Amino acid sequence: MPQKDTSGIGERVPRELIEADFAIAFSLVEMAQDELRRGNEKLALELRLKADHMLEDIKGRLLRMTVSQKEPFELRCAELGAAIAAAETPAEPDTTG
Repeated sequence: MPQKDTSGIGERVPRELIEADFAIAFSLVEMAQDELRRGNEKLALELRLKADHMLEDIKGRLLRMTVSQKEPFELRCAELGAAIAAAETPAEPDTTG
């Protein structure tokens, strides 16, 4: 009877969870930007803080990984951090017409 190949499953699951957390955190940032455009700064702040907390959690999990395991996520961490920072200021109103 053939054996299932489960090699790498211990690495795949944490990577997939981190990918899911990135997707959620980026969605929170988008929601925060939408709320800023609506003038709801309080909700925007709450959403940004949740995204920032998720980023810190991701970084903490990356510390437990090897260099080669965490390398693909380092750029995404920087991108998420930049997106969170960009969501801190209200968007300028569109006055082009």
